[in-house]
Amino acid sequence: MIHSKRYLAKWAFYSFQGLASYLIWPYFRLRRHLFPENQARILTYHCVSQFPKEREIPYDNVPPELFADHMHILEKEHCQVVSLSDLVHMLEANQTIPPKTIVITFDDGYKNNYLNALPVLEKMGFKASFFIIAGGLGMQKPFKHLLWDEAARTHFRSNPETRLPMNALEVRGILEEGHEIGSHGLTHRSVGNLPYKEGMEEIIRSKEILEDVIGENISLFAYPFGAKSYNDFNQRTSSMLMESGFKAACTGEIGSITLGNGLYELARIPIRETDTPFRFKQKLYGAFDWINPFKRAFQKAIPRIDKAF
Repeated sequence: MIHSKRYLAKWAFYSFQGLASYLIWPYFRLRRHLFPENQARILTYHCVSQFPKEREIPYDNVPPELFADHMHILEKEHCQVVSLSDLVHMLEANQTIPPKTIVITFDDGYKNNYLNALPVLEKMGFKASFFIIAGGLGMQKPFKHLLWDEAARTHFRSNPETRLPMNALEVRGILEEGHEIGSHGLTHRSVGNLPYKEGMEEIIRSKEILEDVIGENISLFAYPFGAKSYNDFNQRTSSMLMESGFKAACTGEIGSITLGNGLYELARIPIRETDTPFRFKQKLYGAFDWINPFKRAFQKAIPRIDKAF
């Protein structure tokens, strides 16, 4: 099988990341035990479903069984799982962030989150924040970025419900269970790369649609794509969100959250199908945070292949 240069570069990058994280793991584990830090980590999930193995295109999927394993690890590690709003309040009030603070977030608004992730969260008693693509609500076809290779298209034909967006009733159901709803834009375009007027429409219309659905204020945003190297967010987008009534925004940058972090450029920790329980613990302990400068270098060297605007 012939792979693209991007795939090979990504494979080499992931291999390097896995080896390096494994080697520095003992240090981070000891440091967290002896010197617990007042910081939080925001976990990013997308799909929680049974997908074919990722090939050229990242599906950003976690199988349901593995997702359940992750949630049990949070419990066993005595992590303090809080809502994103709670963390934002700590930052606004300059309150000390308790060690092992974790926020669980989901991007895009897939039906599989409702079907597969929600029951596990309810069983564990964890609350999460779901960032919804407002223009996709109730759509009876999957987002295009989930059907970019033949394996994905074949899987969708026999399992259509696994890749469809949630509808309004399901979004309200998530809210009724005590979880948070945030915006992931109107059509999942890169707000930072759009002209001002189009960017504001992505922000404001998504807010209006979601507020009409749930009957509550929407104050949290997650940048589609969320890469600083690709200009998905910048100082202008922060001002646009503030002007539109949003209190905070999450990015796709990797790192932890400490007091003093900008509310409109919150880093997160991506979680994928390759995150075994051991690798998940590495990410919880901070043995993955160092990767962000290398990720940016990779993005600058390898052009984006997804249509972002």
